[in-house]
Amino acid sequence: MQHKVLLLNPQHSFMIQDNETILEAAIRAGVSLNYGCSSGNCGLCKAQVFEGEVEEIKPHEYVIPEAEKLQNYILTCVCSAKQNLVIDAPVANAAGDIPVQNISVKVRKVEQMSSQVFKLLVQTPRTKRLRFLAGQHVEVNIPQIGTSKISIASCPCEDRLIEFHLRVSDEDPVSMQVANKMHHGDSIGLQGPFGDFVFDENANRPIVLFAFDTGFGAIKSLLEHITAQEQELPIHLVWMSCGKDGLYMHNLCRSWEDAFDAFTYDGVML
Repeated sequence: MQHKVLLLNPQHSFMIQDNETILEAAIRAGVSLNYGCSSGNCGLCKAQVFEGEVEEIKPHEYVIPEAEKLQNYILTCVCSAKQNLVIDAPVANAAGDIPVQNISVKVRKVEQMSSQVFKLLVQTPRTKRLRFLAGQHVEVNIPQIGTSKISIASCPCEDRLIEFHLRVSDEDPVSMQVANKMHHGDSIGLQGPFGDFVFDENANRPIVLFAFDTGFGAIKSLLEHITAQEQELPIHLVWMSCGKDGLYMHNLCRSWEDAFDAFTYDGVML
Protein backbone atom coordinates (compact mmCIF):
# COMPACT_ATOMS: atom_id res chain seq x y z
CA MET A 1 0.00 0.00 0.00
CA GLN A 2 1.22 3.49 -0.84
CA HIS A 3 0.97 6.67 1.21
CA LYS A 4 1.75 10.27 0.28
CA VAL A 5 4.35 12.31 2.14
CA LEU A 6 4.10 16.09 1.88
CA LEU A 7 7.11 18.17 2.92
CA LEU A 8 6.84 21.73 4.16
CA ASN A 9 9.27 24.61 3.53
CA PRO A 10 9.79 24.10 0.61
CA GLN A 11 6.92 21.95 -0.53
CA HIS A 12 7.75 18.59 -2.07
CA SER A 13 5.70 15.43 -2.16
CA PHE A 14 6.47 11.78 -2.85
CA MET A 15 4.94 8.35 -2.42
CA ILE A 16 6.14 5.79 0.11
CA GLN A 17 5.69 2.01 0.19
CA ASP A 18 4.96 -0.01 3.33
CA ASN A 19 8.40 -1.64 3.34
CA GLU A 20 10.56 1.49 2.98
CA THR A 21 11.60 4.34 5.21
CA ILE A 22 10.68 7.95 4.60
CA LEU A 23 14.32 8.67 3.73
CA GLU A 24 14.51 5.79 1.23
CA ALA A 25 11.28 6.92 -0.45
CA ALA A 26 12.51 10.53 -0.66
CA ILE A 27 15.84 9.52 -2.21
CA ARG A 28 14.05 7.26 -4.71
CA ALA A 29 11.84 10.20 -5.69
CA GLY A 30 14.80 12.54 -6.10
CA VAL A 31 14.05 14.63 -2.99
CA SER A 32 17.29 15.54 -1.18
CA LEU A 33 16.37 15.16 2.48
CA ASN A 34 19.17 15.86 4.91
CA TYR A 35 20.83 12.76 6.41
CA GLY A 36 24.16 11.45 7.62
CA CYS A 37 24.65 7.78 8.42
CA SER A 38 21.22 6.62 7.10
CA SER A 39 21.26 3.90 9.79
CA GLY A 40 19.76 5.59 12.84
CA ASN A 41 22.98 6.59 14.58
CA CYS A 42 23.57 10.31 13.93
CA GLY A 43 20.20 12.09 14.10
CA LEU A 44 20.81 14.32 11.08
CA CYS A 45 17.66 13.05 9.35
CA LYS A 46 15.41 14.22 12.18
CA ALA A 47 12.03 15.60 11.05
CA GLN A 48 8.81 16.81 12.66
CA VAL A 49 5.47 15.16 11.88
CA PHE A 50 2.49 17.54 11.63
CA GLU A 51 -0.12 15.16 10.25
CA GLY A 52 -0.36 11.38 10.05
CA GLU A 53 1.16 8.45 11.91
CA VAL A 54 4.52 6.69 11.45
CA GLU A 55 6.05 3.44 12.62
CA GLU A 56 9.67 2.46 13.21
CA ILE A 57 10.70 -0.36 10.87
CA LYS A 58 14.44 -0.33 11.58
CA PRO A 59 16.51 -0.35 14.78
CA HIS A 60 18.46 2.77 15.78
CA GLU A 61 20.92 3.95 18.42
CA TYR A 62 20.26 7.69 18.29
CA VAL A 63 17.92 8.78 21.09
CA ILE A 64 15.53 11.64 20.36
CA PRO A 65 15.23 13.93 23.43
CA GLU A 66 11.94 13.54 25.29
CA ALA A 67 10.97 17.18 24.65
CA GLU A 68 11.33 16.61 20.90
CA LYS A 69 9.37 13.36 21.04
CA LEU A 70 6.47 15.33 22.51
CA GLN A 71 6.70 17.59 19.43
CA ASN A 72 6.47 14.53 17.13
CA TYR A 73 10.09 14.47 15.97
CA ILE A 74 11.18 11.26 14.24
CA LEU A 75 14.14 9.82 12.34
CA THR A 76 13.27 9.54 8.65
CA CYS A 77 15.88 6.82 8.13
CA VAL A 78 14.07 4.35 10.43
CA CYS A 79 10.39 5.33 10.15
CA SER A 80 7.78 4.43 7.55
CA ALA A 81 4.28 5.87 7.05
CA LYS A 82 1.10 4.22 8.33
CA GLN A 83 -1.02 6.85 6.55
CA ASN A 84 -0.52 10.04 4.55
CA LEU A 85 1.98 12.36 6.22
CA VAL A 86 2.77 16.05 6.44
CA ILE A 87 6.28 16.61 7.82
CA ASP A 88 8.87 19.34 8.15
CA ALA A 89 12.38 18.17 7.26
CA PRO A 90 15.51 19.96 5.98
CA VAL A 91 16.00 19.61 2.22
CA ALA A 92 19.20 20.29 0.26
CA ASN A 93 18.32 22.50 -2.70
CA ALA A 94 21.67 24.24 -3.27
CA ALA A 95 25.25 23.00 -3.58
CA GLY A 96 26.21 24.67 -0.30
CA ASP A 97 23.59 22.64 1.59
CA ILE A 98 25.62 19.42 1.32
CA PRO A 99 28.97 19.04 3.12
CA VAL A 100 32.10 17.66 1.45
CA GLN A 101 32.47 13.97 2.28
CA ASN A 102 35.35 11.49 2.11
CA ILE A 103 34.24 7.95 1.32
CA SER A 104 36.04 4.75 0.40
CA VAL A 105 34.08 2.80 -2.21
CA LYS A 106 34.37 -0.53 -3.99
CA VAL A 107 34.47 -1.03 -7.74
CA ARG A 108 31.45 -2.98 -8.94
CA LYS A 109 31.86 -2.77 -12.71
CA VAL A 110 34.10 -1.38 -15.45
CA GLU A 111 32.44 -1.30 -18.87
CA GLN A 112 33.87 -0.12 -22.18
CA MET A 113 31.20 1.96 -23.94
CA SER A 114 33.23 3.04 -26.97
CA SER A 115 36.83 2.81 -28.18
CA GLN A 116 37.93 5.48 -25.68
CA VAL A 117 35.12 5.86 -23.13
CA PHE A 118 34.65 3.65 -20.07
CA LYS A 119 31.90 3.50 -17.47
CA LEU A 120 33.02 3.03 -13.87
CA LEU A 121 30.40 1.86 -11.36
CA VAL A 122 31.26 1.96 -7.66
CA GLN A 123 29.33 1.17 -4.49
CA THR A 124 29.43 3.03 -1.18
CA PRO A 125 29.23 1.33 2.23
CA ARG A 126 25.68 0.79 3.49
CA THR A 127 26.34 3.01 6.50
CA LYS A 128 28.08 5.86 4.66
CA ARG A 129 26.36 6.84 1.43
CA LEU A 130 27.42 9.73 -0.77
CA ARG A 131 25.10 12.74 -0.61
CA PHE A 132 25.16 14.89 -3.74
CA LEU A 133 22.97 16.91 -6.08
CA ALA A 134 22.50 15.99 -9.72
CA GLY A 135 25.13 17.72 -11.87
CA GLN A 136 27.89 17.78 -9.25
CA HIS A 137 31.32 16.12 -9.44
CA VAL A 138 33.78 14.45 -7.08
CA GLU A 139 37.51 13.95 -6.88
CA VAL A 140 38.37 10.29 -7.51
CA ASN A 141 41.51 9.09 -5.77
CA ILE A 142 43.18 5.79 -6.71
CA PRO A 143 45.97 4.96 -4.23
CA GLN A 144 49.49 5.20 -5.72
CA ILE A 145 48.01 6.31 -9.07
CA GLY A 146 46.58 9.80 -8.67
CA THR A 147 43.40 11.86 -8.52
CA SER A 148 40.94 13.12 -11.12
CA LYS A 149 37.85 15.34 -11.01
CA ILE A 150 34.95 13.47 -12.61
CA SER A 151 31.26 14.33 -12.96
CA ILE A 152 28.78 11.96 -11.35
CA ALA A 153 26.72 10.32 -14.12
CA SER A 154 24.04 8.74 -11.94
CA CYS A 155 20.93 10.02 -10.19
CA PRO A 156 21.02 10.99 -6.49
CA CYS A 157 18.17 8.48 -6.13
CA GLU A 158 20.89 5.80 -6.52
CA ASP A 159 23.04 7.10 -3.71
CA ARG A 160 24.92 3.81 -3.08
CA LEU A 161 25.73 3.03 -6.73
CA ILE A 162 27.75 5.87 -8.26
CA GLU A 163 28.45 6.00 -12.00
CA PHE A 164 31.27 7.82 -13.81
CA HIS A 165 32.16 8.21 -17.50
CA LEU A 166 35.87 8.51 -18.34
CA ARG A 167 37.63 9.16 -21.63
CA VAL A 168 40.98 7.35 -21.65
CA SER A 169 43.95 9.70 -21.97
CA ASP A 170 47.70 9.30 -21.47
CA GLU A 171 47.57 12.56 -19.53
CA ASP A 172 45.07 11.14 -17.01
CA PRO A 173 46.55 8.22 -15.02
CA VAL A 174 43.20 7.56 -13.32
CA SER A 175 41.49 6.90 -16.66
CA MET A 176 44.36 4.64 -17.73
CA GLN A 177 44.08 2.66 -14.50
CA VAL A 178 40.32 2.25 -14.90
CA ALA A 179 40.63 1.12 -18.51
CA ASN A 180 43.55 -1.28 -18.12
CA LYS A 181 44.03 -2.48 -14.55
CA MET A 182 40.93 -1.92 -12.42
CA HIS A 183 38.94 -4.94 -11.21
CA HIS A 184 35.77 -5.74 -9.32
CA GLY A 185 36.32 -5.19 -5.58
CA ASP A 186 39.17 -2.68 -5.89
CA SER A 187 39.00 0.25 -3.44
CA ILE A 188 39.07 3.89 -4.48
CA GLY A 189 38.45 7.11 -2.59
CA LEU A 190 35.84 9.77 -3.33
CA GLN A 191 35.92 13.33 -2.03
CA GLY A 192 33.01 15.65 -2.71
CA PRO A 193 30.57 16.67 -3.92
CA PHE A 194 31.74 19.86 -5.64
CA GLY A 195 30.24 22.25 -8.18
CA ASP A 196 27.08 24.32 -8.52
CA PHE A 197 25.88 22.99 -11.90
CA VAL A 198 22.64 21.80 -10.28
CA PHE A 199 18.94 21.90 -11.08
CA ASP A 200 16.78 24.76 -9.79
CA GLU A 201 14.03 22.88 -7.96
CA ASN A 202 11.72 25.88 -8.30
CA ALA A 203 12.05 25.96 -12.09
CA ASN A 204 8.75 25.68 -13.91
CA ARG A 205 9.78 26.32 -17.50
CA PRO A 206 11.09 24.36 -20.52
CA ILE A 207 14.65 23.07 -20.13
CA VAL A 208 17.36 22.99 -22.80
CA LEU A 209 20.53 21.01 -22.00
CA PHE A 210 23.80 20.93 -23.96
CA ALA A 211 26.46 18.25 -23.53
CA PHE A 212 29.80 17.70 -25.22
CA ASP A 213 31.56 14.34 -25.23
CA THR A 214 31.82 12.83 -21.70
CA GLY A 215 30.26 16.02 -20.32
CA PHE A 216 27.12 13.95 -20.96
CA GLY A 217 27.77 12.32 -17.57
CA ALA A 218 26.62 15.36 -15.58
CA ILE A 219 23.70 15.87 -17.97
CA LYS A 220 22.62 12.24 -17.52
CA SER A 221 22.57 12.75 -13.75
CA LEU A 222 20.44 15.88 -14.15
CA LEU A 223 18.02 14.21 -16.56
CA GLU A 224 17.49 11.18 -14.34
CA HIS A 225 16.85 13.47 -11.37
CA ILE A 226 14.44 15.78 -13.24
CA THR A 227 12.42 12.90 -14.71
CA ALA A 228 12.05 11.37 -11.23
CA GLN A 229 10.05 14.43 -10.15
CA GLU A 230 6.26 14.52 -10.21
CA GLN A 231 6.13 17.53 -12.55
CA GLU A 232 6.82 16.83 -16.23
CA LEU A 233 8.77 19.71 -17.75
CA PRO A 234 9.54 19.96 -21.49
CA ILE A 235 13.23 19.00 -21.95
CA HIS A 236 15.39 19.25 -25.07
CA LEU A 237 18.87 17.67 -25.05
CA VAL A 238 21.60 18.48 -27.56
CA TRP A 239 24.62 16.14 -27.26
CA MET A 240 27.63 17.03 -29.41
CA SER A 241 30.77 15.00 -30.10
CA CYS A 242 33.75 14.99 -32.45
CA GLY A 243 32.73 11.64 -33.92
CA LYS A 244 30.15 8.87 -33.76
CA ASP A 245 32.10 7.22 -30.95
CA GLY A 246 31.46 10.24 -28.75
CA LEU A 247 27.71 9.60 -28.59
CA TYR A 248 28.36 6.48 -26.55
CA MET A 249 24.84 6.37 -25.01
CA HIS A 250 22.92 7.44 -28.10
CA ASN A 251 20.45 4.55 -27.76
CA LEU A 252 19.69 5.53 -24.16
CA CYS A 253 18.81 9.06 -25.26
CA ARG A 254 16.57 7.69 -28.00
CA SER A 255 14.82 5.49 -25.44
CA TRP A 256 14.13 8.57 -23.31
CA GLU A 257 12.35 10.09 -26.31
CA ASP A 258 10.08 7.05 -26.41
CA ALA A 259 9.53 6.99 -22.65
CA PHE A 260 8.85 10.68 -21.95
CA ASP A 261 6.34 12.67 -23.98
CA ALA A 262 7.99 16.01 -23.16
CA PHE A 263 11.58 14.94 -23.97
CA THR A 264 13.34 15.52 -27.30
CA TYR A 265 16.94 14.76 -28.31
CA ASP A 266 19.46 15.71 -30.99
CA GLY A 267 22.79 13.91 -31.29
CA VAL A 268 25.27 16.05 -33.24
CA MET A 269 28.59 14.79 -34.68
CA LEU A 270 30.95 17.67 -35.38
